[in-house]
Amino acid sequence: MANVRLWKSWLVACVTVAATAVLASACSSDGDNTSGSSNNNENTCTFGGEKCAAGCSPTLGCVECSADEMCPASAPFCVLGRCEACQTTAQCGTGKACFPHKFTCEPVCAANGDCPGEAPICDPSTGVCLGCLSNTDCTDAKKPICDPTRRQCGACAENADCGAGQPVCDLQKGECKECLVDGHCPPGSLCGTDAKCHSACTSNADCKDAGKPVCNVAENSCVECLANADCGAAAPICDGNNCRVCVTNGDCTNPQTPVCKDKNECVGCLGNADCKDPLSPICKGEVCVQCDKDEHCTDPAKPKCENQVCVAP
Repeated sequence: MANVRLWKSWLVACVTVAATAVLASACSSDGDNTSGSSNNNENTCTFGGEKCAAGCSPTLGCVECSADEMCPASAPFCVLGRCEACQTTAQCGTGKACFPHKFTCEPVCAANGDCPGEAPICDPSTGVCLGCLSNTDCTDAKKPICDPTRRQCGACAENADCGAGQPVCDLQKGECKECLVDGHCPPGSLCGTDAKCHSACTSNADCKDAGKPVCNVAENSCVECLANADCGAAAPICDGNNCRVCVTNGDCTNPQTPVCKDKNECVGCLGNADCKDPLSPICKGEVCVQCDKDEHCTDPAKPKCENQVCVAP
């Protein structure tokens, strides 16, 4: 109970200090080469062609931010490498508190019944809903550790909680990983986007993964593609070292599916603005149709919408 009382007194400070300390060692442009290999920069994680724009952290992996200034107005605070709505309750309005399981401002709680399933414990002294107060609240054998920052049960809160096979604790997820940055891997290996160490390459012959057969010599990493010529007919466009179905609407050549969705497929529409045919002006289920409800039928002779077609009553 003493530990619980102590935690209550520094909850607000804990989140801020922990996030700052974690990121202090991250995102250096010339991180420590702890492994002795020229391929193993402690603060890089670019294997697979997916560069980390904001940098990498040995305790967080790829981060989207390292300072508040990198975050948008909708999520202005950089916490554990992510842009969040709040770090502390002081940043929330009256009657709200910063819930550390997702760092959002929520109505203060008075009892456990006020809390969501992922954070079912109410601390009435702070009005904050938590996933756990201590390890004793963590009953899942696979998640026995109460993370002191996120107040969620996980596999780890520090590297010491992890075993030899996966010795690195990912503080963003509370999970043990083989690696988070290249510096966690042995010489000649790089940390992949799957958080595992993979052999670096100097030519395509070194790339054994059928999904990433091309060597990006500049980064010594195997990728899916470097140019469109590396991609097949099903996904012919190389974008960010990944083969895509499309990147822009111009890549969608079938007039029935002229809109690029998430770079993964061409569809008929994503909104009414994509429907150019006046006879099919409504986007429904990514297909342009005549109507979706009676209000869309403006012809007095056909005022009813049935099966997405305007018909006479």
